[in-house]
Amino acid sequence: MSCACISGARQVMLEFDAMEQSLSEDLSSLPHWSRRNDKVWSVEVGGQSGYRTPEDIANFLTAFLSDELLDSIACSWDSAVDQGCCLQSCSPREDVQGGRTSLAQFASKTSSPLLEILKGNQIYSHFQAVFERDAETIWGYECLMRANQLNGTPISPAQLLEWARAENLLSMLDRVCRETHLRNAAYSIDAGKKILINFMPTAIYEPAFCLRSTLRVVEKLGLDPANIVFEVVESEEVKDQDHLRKILEFYRNAGFLTALDDLGAGSSGLGLLAGLSPNLVKLDRGLVSKAATSKSYTISESIYSKAFIWPAPAH
Repeated sequence: MSCACISGARQVMLEFDAMEQSLSEDLSSLPHWSRRNDKVWSVEVGGQSGYRTPEDIANFLTAFLSDELLDSIACSWDSAVDQGCCLQSCSPREDVQGGRTSLAQFASKTSSPLLEILKGNQIYSHFQAVFERDAETIWGYECLMRANQLNGTPISPAQLLEWARAENLLSMLDRVCRETHLRNAAYSIDAGKKILINFMPTAIYEPAFCLRSTLRVVEKLGLDPANIVFEVVESEEVKDQDHLRKILEFYRNAGFLTALDDLGAGSSGLGLLAGLSPNLVKLDRGLVSKAATSKSYTISESIYSKAFIWPAPAH
């Protein structure tokens, strides 16, 4: 029995009715996906693909598809030979060997409340004002994710990220936050002000697919892409600069601005700056605070900010 981890890729067959033509076009544009007929897609697992198991495919699609559609997707290996793997964690599940099962069965089984928070639209936005050099004129607002427990107790952003990483929900968290911030900004921020939104490069598997829903939200809200700044947090330790470059190029080609956030917080700041050519750079707080008391450097401008809260609008 061949092993995809060593010998190459396996093929997983997904059968479902995409219903919306736009979704079919989106899926057909994905690398490692191929369409067999009107209702069947073949997806590469292992090899050069980022998917190692059907669970990876399920977690990816969970961020974009409804529970009903995800549950309607029938999943099976293309052949019995495709089922082997050298790693125990990648071994085929018993319920899929020799037959089909619902792809939803492979979706993340969560122990935290994160999935319910995301599906229940319980993420909301804090907007932190960024001022012009006169310290009085607001240039734009940075969007910060927030959520509460059912009893109203705030959940820290660090906790949300910890749950997302543990339960393979980074892609869903990133998309929900990105689109929630855009909707809230459209309701609360004056036209012409910049909207700054952080994103996690590792949460965006394929820019052309993962970010199309963002483009549709921007278009539906009538927002000007030139006033939206997508920031990559340098402290996230970017390991694949080529992937990040593709994301930034997608944003720029769509008319958005791009930025590196917290430059100086990690070990590859100058390398990222030289290789990615962002529109804007935000210096890490530690770098600025040290410069303020340094005898070797002088700060010629000060940056001030204040924050206010805007809850997610009712839908």
